[in-house]
Amino acid sequence: MERMAFRVCPVPQIPAGRGCVSLYEAITDKIIFNILDGDTFQREPSYGMKLRNLNTLNVYYDEPNRIPVSNYRSMFINYAFELASAGKNEKAVKVLSTMDKYIDAKIFTLPYPMAMQIADLYARCGGEEGKKFYAELTIKHAQNLINSAELMATDPYVRSYPPYILASEAYQMLGKFDDAVAVLNRYKAQTNNAPEVQALIDQVEIARHEKSGNFAKAIEVAEAMIAQYRTSTNETLKSLIPGLERKMLELRLKSSGASVPTPTIAP
Repeated sequence: MERMAFRVCPVPQIPAGRGCVSLYEAITDKIIFNILDGDTFQREPSYGMKLRNLNTLNVYYDEPNRIPVSNYRSMFINYAFELASAGKNEKAVKVLSTMDKYIDAKIFTLPYPMAMQIADLYARCGGEEGKKFYAELTIKHAQNLINSAELMATDPYVRSYPPYILASEAYQMLGKFDDAVAVLNRYKAQTNNAPEVQALIDQVEIARHEKSGNFAKAIEVAEAMIAQYRTSTNETLKSLIPGLERKMLELRLKSSGASVPTPTIAP
């Protein structure tokens, strides 16, 4: 695949990291980083894209013309994901920054799960400014849903991506652990004190101590959770034990100063 086009090849191609088609990085770069804005144009066949006035407030786009913009945004996100999966973090951030430059997220809004996906991708690649922007955007959209029963009832993403959970994850990304716990406590009240939500709250405490560098305390909290879940009759809590054990191993490696394997980036 060469960004939004397919090239017919005479031999089988190796699938990309997400199990899709293979990507031709050299050509994709020529397209991604050669964007024409304004009234400029090419007189000869060339690689590139024309993204005009997608970052300008005084230009009106009706709904039929706004919808296809998500395809262009996904193009940037997918390519950045592939680069990050290959360890090319700096280039992945450059791709996302190019997207932000030409497609304004405040003009062409995006679903809060996608905003969180971009925030996470920025975070894993070291793009602090982009992480902060999209985490705050996630919180804003999620809190709008949380505070409106009418919006919550009609949003198509609520069932698959509970806004309470994504808001909590975004708060944690920004180091706002008290806010993360607060929004999960609201969710806990909505779910009749579901133990699964309490587990999320406990995991925030692990993240809080890890962030502060208190790995011993983080391990202590994780050990207590594992001991509790092993005696629980709740199968969902039991299913969390392997993940907590992996987290404890990671924390022990960090506390010893050993290198921690880079986690796989979720699509």
